[in-house]
Amino acid sequence: MRSRGMIVTLAVMLLLLFTVLNFSPLAVNFPLNLIFFQVQAPLGLILIAFALTLSFIFLLASLFRRAGQLRQISHLETELEKERALVAKKRLAEFETLEGRLDERFAALETTVQKALAEQYSRLEVSRAQLERLETQVLGIRSDLSNDLEQINTAIRRSLPPATPPKNGAD
Repeated sequence: MRSRGMIVTLAVMLLLLFTVLNFSPLAVNFPLNLIFFQVQAPLGLILIAFALTLSFIFLLASLFRRAGQLRQISHLETELEKERALVAKKRLAEFETLEGRLDERFAALETTVQKALAEQYSRLEVSRAQLERLETQVLGIRSDLSNDLEQINTAIRRSLPPATPPKNGAD
């Protein structure tokens, strides 16, 4: 697009230079036949005016085409923004769905862990109760053994003769 504009600009500049350099021959009046009538006019100036008019028409056509392209680009950018917004909404919905699934899985995992912990806690309580019973039994047996040993010591002391002190201070 730029090269075309540069070529047109160069062509117009060359035409203007040609007109300035050859103005007097271009301004000479000639008889011109315009199909229905004849006129005396400078043919060179008419041709230059025709070339400038065509250049102006091409310039306007190029501007209208460029304006159409800009409108189309603007429309496409608007469509692109809409599509980006839709993609963002879809991603957000997917993330929300994924978050919901993760929440469900975490809740299920939490329930499973809580059940396992409750089971372990109940086993621990049972073990603790058994340990306390065992400790109570051990204390009871110890107390019984201590009593039995006392009774045995007492019985042994009664059955032995009384101890006599040593004579002569020798042990």
